[in-house]
This record gives sequence, structure tokens and C-alpha cells, in this order.
Amino acid sequence: MKLTYGEYGIELNIMENQINILVAESPIFFSKLIETFCAEKRNGDGNIILSEKDKIITFSKIAEIIIDPFSIDLNERRIMQKLYQELCMETVDRLFVETSETHARVVSYLEEMIQKVPYHVTFDIEENIPNLLKAYNVRLETEGVTLLERIVEYLRLLHQLCKIKVIIFVNLKTYLSDSEMEQLYEFSAYEKMSFVLLENVHRNRLKNEKICIVDHDCCIINLE
Repeated sequence: MKLTYGEYGIELNIMENQINILVAESPIFFSKLIETFCAEKRNGDGNIILSEKDKIITFSKIAEIIIDPFSIDLNERRIMQKLYQELCMETVDRLFVETSETHARVVSYLEEMIQKVPYHVTFDIEENIPNLLKAYNVRLETEGVTLLERIVEYLRLLHQLCKIKVIIFVNLKTYLSDSEMEQLYEFSAYEKMSFVLLENVHRNRLKNEKICIVDHDCCIINLE
């Protein structure tokens, strides 16, 4: 897979077990770089091209940009939608009998309940697993996890539920130690996800990192 930002001649080969680091030394260019990636994610209007074997891939379908790891929400809408879909599929594939029996008991319970009041009360009798999940606020646990654990779990959900394969981080090395970064890289290799790190400072180089620096004059320096 290849990521191209044609306006500045930036081309990154996104390969398995390789972490691409794009360092922008100029604050103006760094800001524009982030804005460009955000625009590409939002509406495909950022002039960032993802391609594989000369076929253009829709950026928003397989890529995500994370600017602030502290704002990560494991229970964001798209994740919950996919989680509920998966849980509903499980009820059909493996819990059909249990679901039918539980539904029958709930209907019986509601019928008995409404008989206790002197009003004409009715209810929907169809099974509705998504509404049941919402009623009990079925969600992902977020308490007592470190920043690294939260990032890893979020990426796992994005990959397995939303089919996201490419993650663009902004200044992630500001928040994680070298040891934590290495653990994150190990996770990416295991999950077969690709990382692109946008950084404004060249920091310690770690294993499997391929570094491209855009200096203050917008000259491109590739470190081998």
C-alpha cells in the first residue's frame, strides 16, 4: 500500500512490520499536514491518496487519524453499532433457543404487568435485541486502564469491528515512552495494522521505524 501527498512530493510505502514516521519541522507545515489528513478523513478533500497496486482506496473506509489519544472513546457510535450488530448475529447463530425462550418470558411478564392497571395498554411483541442492549446500556468497559491499554483496545475495536487498517497518529511519542511505543508496534504487527506517525520533532529511532523528515525549507530527507 502507498500513501501519497502529491503537493509536497511525499510518498510513504505502507508495509507490514514497518512504522512510517513523518517529521514536519515547520509548525506551519505541521499544522497544514494535520488539517490535510483530517479533511481527507472527513470528506475526501485533503489531497491524500491511499493506493494499492495502482488502485485508489477510499481513505475513510480503512484509515483513521488520532490527534488526541486522551479523547479516545471506546464506546463511540460506530463501534457500538458494529458491536450491537455482532451481538445480534450471535443471538441468531448460537443463542436462538435461549433468545426465543427469554422473549416469551418477557412477553408473559409484560402481559401480567399491564393487567395490574386499569388502562388499555399495549406493547410491541416482536423481538428487538438492539433495543434490549440499549435498555441495559450494554457497553465496553473503560475503567482502570492505562493510556496505552486504552489505545490498544481502541485500535483492536477499529480493526476487528470497523475494518480500519491504517492509523495516523499525531505526536504520539509525546505521550508514550519508548517501551510503550515498542509494545504498541508489537500489537500492530500481531493485528496486521499499519501506523503512520506525524511528529513535529525527530525523537529516538526505534526498531522497524522508517523516518521521513520535511525540514523548515520543505526539503524531504529520508533516513535509512
